[in-house]
Amino acid sequence: DTLDLSEVESVPDDATAIILVGPQTPVRQDEVNKIAAYMERGGRMVILADPPYVDEYESLVSTNTFLLEDSPFSQYLWDEFGIRAREDLISDTTAAYVNEFNVLASVINQSNPIMAGFPAADILFPFARSIEIADPLNVDNPDLTERQAQYVREPMLLTSNESFGETRLRDVNVDNLADFDPDEDTAG
Repeated sequence: DTLDLSEVESVPDDATAIILVGPQTPVRQDEVNKIAAYMERGGRMVILADPPYVDEYESLVSTNTFLLEDSPFSQYLWDEFGIRAREDLISDTTAAYVNEFNVLASVINQSNPIMAGFPAADILFPFARSIEIADPLNVDNPDLTERQAQYVREPMLLTSNESFGETRLRDVNVDNLADFDPDEDTAG
Protein backbone atom coordinates (compact mmCIF):
# COMPACT_ATOMS: atom_id res chain seq x y z
CA ASP A 1 0.00 0.00 0.00
CA THR A 2 1.01 3.60 -0.47
CA LEU A 3 2.14 5.19 2.78
CA ASP A 4 2.10 8.96 3.26
CA LEU A 5 4.30 9.57 6.30
CA SER A 6 2.78 13.02 6.79
CA GLU A 7 -0.63 11.43 7.44
CA VAL A 8 0.30 8.66 9.90
CA GLU A 9 1.74 8.57 13.39
CA SER A 10 4.14 5.77 12.51
CA VAL A 11 4.98 3.14 9.93
CA PRO A 12 2.44 0.34 10.52
CA ASP A 13 3.69 -2.62 12.57
CA ASP A 14 2.69 -5.07 9.83
CA ALA A 15 4.89 -3.41 7.18
CA THR A 16 7.40 -5.89 5.76
CA ALA A 17 9.45 -3.08 4.20
CA ILE A 18 9.18 0.51 3.13
CA ILE A 19 10.21 1.37 -0.42
CA LEU A 20 10.99 4.94 -1.42
CA VAL A 21 10.48 5.04 -5.21
CA GLY A 22 11.56 8.09 -7.17
CA PRO A 23 11.23 10.67 -4.40
CA GLN A 24 11.78 14.23 -5.61
CA THR A 25 11.96 16.37 -2.48
CA PRO A 26 13.74 16.01 0.86
CA VAL A 27 12.07 13.98 3.60
CA ARG A 28 11.12 16.21 6.54
CA GLN A 29 12.63 15.57 9.99
CA ASP A 30 9.32 14.36 11.47
CA GLU A 31 9.08 11.80 8.63
CA VAL A 32 12.72 10.77 9.16
CA ASN A 33 11.87 10.15 12.83
CA LYS A 34 9.05 7.78 11.78
CA ILE A 35 11.37 5.91 9.42
CA ALA A 36 14.07 5.69 12.11
CA ALA A 37 11.57 4.31 14.64
CA TYR A 38 10.43 1.70 12.11
CA MET A 39 14.02 0.70 11.36
CA GLU A 40 14.76 0.43 15.10
CA ARG A 41 11.91 -2.10 15.31
CA GLY A 42 13.72 -4.27 12.74
CA GLY A 43 12.21 -2.71 9.63
CA ARG A 44 13.60 -2.93 6.11
CA MET A 45 14.00 -0.15 3.58
CA VAL A 46 14.75 0.14 -0.14
CA ILE A 47 15.60 3.49 -1.74
CA LEU A 48 15.29 3.93 -5.52
CA ALA A 49 16.24 7.51 -6.37
CA ASP A 50 17.76 9.46 -9.22
CA PRO A 51 20.79 11.70 -8.77
CA PRO A 52 20.02 15.31 -7.86
CA TYR A 53 18.47 17.38 -10.61
CA VAL A 54 17.81 14.24 -12.69
CA ASP A 55 14.33 12.85 -13.08
CA GLU A 56 13.70 12.39 -16.77
CA TYR A 57 15.56 10.15 -19.21
CA GLU A 58 16.47 12.92 -21.65
CA SER A 59 16.63 15.87 -19.28
CA LEU A 60 19.26 16.58 -16.66
CA VAL A 61 17.79 19.91 -15.60
CA SER A 62 15.13 19.02 -13.05
CA THR A 63 14.48 19.88 -9.45
CA ASN A 64 15.07 16.45 -7.86
CA THR A 65 16.53 17.41 -4.50
CA PHE A 66 15.93 14.15 -2.61
CA LEU A 67 19.06 12.98 -0.75
CA LEU A 68 20.99 16.24 -0.96
CA GLU A 69 23.82 16.07 1.59
CA ASP A 70 22.29 18.54 4.03
CA SER A 71 18.83 16.95 4.08
CA PRO A 72 17.58 15.33 7.32
CA PHE A 73 17.18 11.92 5.61
CA SER A 74 20.70 12.00 4.17
CA GLN A 75 22.05 12.91 7.59
CA TYR A 76 20.09 10.00 9.11
CA LEU A 77 21.51 7.54 6.54
CA TRP A 78 25.05 8.70 7.32
CA ASP A 79 24.72 8.91 11.11
CA GLU A 80 22.92 5.58 11.43
CA PHE A 81 24.27 3.40 8.62
CA GLY A 82 27.43 5.14 7.41
CA ILE A 83 26.21 5.53 3.83
CA ARG A 84 25.78 8.70 1.81
CA ALA A 85 24.53 9.29 -1.70
CA ARG A 86 26.99 11.66 -3.34
CA GLU A 87 25.73 14.64 -5.27
CA ASP A 88 27.06 13.42 -8.58
CA LEU A 89 26.22 11.56 -11.77
CA ILE A 90 28.35 8.58 -12.75
CA SER A 91 30.07 8.97 -16.11
CA ASP A 92 31.88 6.07 -17.79
CA THR A 93 33.04 6.05 -21.40
CA THR A 94 34.49 2.51 -21.25
CA ALA A 95 31.51 0.60 -19.83
CA ALA A 96 28.35 2.31 -21.00
CA TYR A 97 25.45 1.92 -23.39
CA VAL A 98 24.51 4.71 -25.86
CA ASN A 99 26.14 7.45 -23.77
CA GLU A 100 28.44 7.77 -20.77
CA PHE A 101 25.55 8.25 -18.32
CA ASN A 102 24.04 4.80 -19.00
CA VAL A 103 26.73 2.92 -17.10
CA LEU A 104 27.20 -0.82 -16.97
CA ALA A 105 28.21 -2.63 -13.81
CA SER A 106 31.78 -3.82 -14.38
CA VAL A 107 32.09 -5.87 -11.20
CA ILE A 108 29.44 -8.00 -9.52
CA ASN A 109 30.46 -8.89 -5.97
CA GLN A 110 29.55 -12.59 -5.97
CA SER A 111 30.93 -13.02 -2.43
CA ASN A 112 28.00 -10.97 -1.12
CA PRO A 113 25.13 -13.35 -0.21
CA ILE A 114 22.62 -11.15 -2.06
CA MET A 115 24.63 -11.39 -5.29
CA ALA A 116 25.92 -14.98 -4.90
CA GLY A 117 25.05 -16.96 -7.99
CA PHE A 118 23.89 -13.85 -9.82
CA PRO A 119 24.50 -14.52 -13.51
CA ALA A 120 27.24 -12.61 -15.27
CA ALA A 121 25.11 -10.22 -17.28
CA ASP A 122 25.09 -6.62 -18.32
CA ILE A 123 23.40 -4.57 -15.63
CA LEU A 124 22.56 -1.11 -16.87
CA PHE A 125 22.18 1.93 -14.63
CA PRO A 126 20.86 4.98 -16.45
CA PHE A 127 21.67 8.18 -14.57
CA ALA A 128 23.22 6.60 -11.47
CA ARG A 129 24.96 8.34 -8.60
CA SER A 130 27.88 7.13 -6.53
CA ILE A 131 27.64 6.10 -2.88
CA GLU A 132 30.09 6.91 -0.09
CA ILE A 133 30.45 4.40 2.72
CA ALA A 134 32.12 4.72 6.11
CA ASP A 135 35.17 2.46 6.02
CA PRO A 136 35.15 0.06 8.99
CA LEU A 137 38.63 -1.20 8.11
CA ASN A 138 40.15 2.23 8.66
CA VAL A 139 40.69 2.17 12.43
CA ASP A 140 41.99 5.72 12.29
CA ASN A 141 38.71 6.93 10.80
CA PRO A 142 37.38 9.45 13.33
CA ASP A 143 34.11 9.66 11.39
CA LEU A 144 33.19 6.00 11.97
CA THR A 145 30.85 6.08 14.93
CA GLU A 146 29.93 3.20 17.20
CA ARG A 147 26.44 3.31 15.66
CA GLN A 148 27.78 3.01 12.10
CA ALA A 149 30.19 0.25 13.09
CA GLN A 150 27.36 -2.18 13.87
CA TYR A 151 26.42 -2.42 10.17
CA VAL A 152 28.12 -4.19 7.29
CA ARG A 153 28.53 -2.00 4.23
CA GLU A 154 29.66 -3.94 1.20
CA PRO A 155 29.39 -2.79 -2.42
CA MET A 156 27.50 -5.27 -4.59
CA LEU A 157 28.02 -3.62 -7.99
CA LEU A 158 30.88 -1.42 -9.17
CA THR A 159 31.54 0.61 -12.27
CA SER A 160 34.87 0.51 -14.13
CA ASN A 161 38.03 2.18 -12.87
CA GLU A 162 37.60 4.69 -15.70
CA SER A 163 34.30 5.98 -14.30
CA PHE A 164 33.89 9.10 -12.22
CA GLY A 165 31.21 11.03 -10.38
CA GLU A 166 30.48 14.25 -12.29
CA THR A 167 29.57 16.96 -9.78
CA ARG A 168 28.72 19.80 -12.16
CA LEU A 169 25.24 18.38 -12.74
CA ARG A 170 23.54 21.51 -14.01
CA ASP A 171 26.16 21.87 -16.79
CA VAL A 172 25.74 18.33 -18.12
CA ASN A 173 23.26 17.00 -20.65
CA VAL A 174 23.30 14.16 -23.14
CA ASP A 175 24.71 16.50 -25.80
CA ASN A 176 27.32 18.07 -23.49
CA LEU A 177 29.20 15.15 -22.01
CA ALA A 178 31.11 15.22 -18.75
CA ASP A 179 34.80 16.03 -18.31
CA PHE A 180 36.72 14.65 -15.34
CA ASP A 181 37.95 17.37 -12.98
CA PRO A 182 40.20 15.83 -10.27
CA ASP A 183 39.54 18.81 -7.97
CA GLU A 184 35.74 18.41 -8.04
CA ASP A 185 34.81 14.92 -9.28
CA THR A 186 35.13 11.52 -7.60
CA ALA A 187 37.33 9.08 -9.51
CA GLY A 188 36.65 5.37 -9.94
